Amino acid sequence: MKKLTHQMLCTTLGFILCVQLVPGMAGNSQDSAERAVEARQHQEDTSSPKDYYQTLKKEAGAALQINLRECKAMKGKSRTTCEKEAREVYKQDLIDAKEKSQEMRQ
Repeated sequence: MKKLTHQMLCTTLGFILCVQLVPGMAGNSQDSAERAVEARQHQEDTSSPKDYYQTLKKEAGAALQINLRECKAMKGKSRTTCEKEAREVYKQDLIDAKEKSQEMRQ
């Protein structure tokens, strides 16, 4: 009986530790993605307009994924609204990316 209680305690503590660590790990990957996007924004791009557009498109996609991940924490209508706004921002980011890459040609 004493051995069984000890095993249950270890299992419970292991579960609690796992629950506490896993969300933190997810947050770290999100933070690193956000830092990568920010770092990229501060670098001057000397590539071709097409490459520049592709880079901006990737960044817009990464930002969309970050925003959609944040929307998942919401419930009901607010989540739907959040997802809709995230997609609208993404569409505008793509429009802006096209304009910026065309400016490089001039």
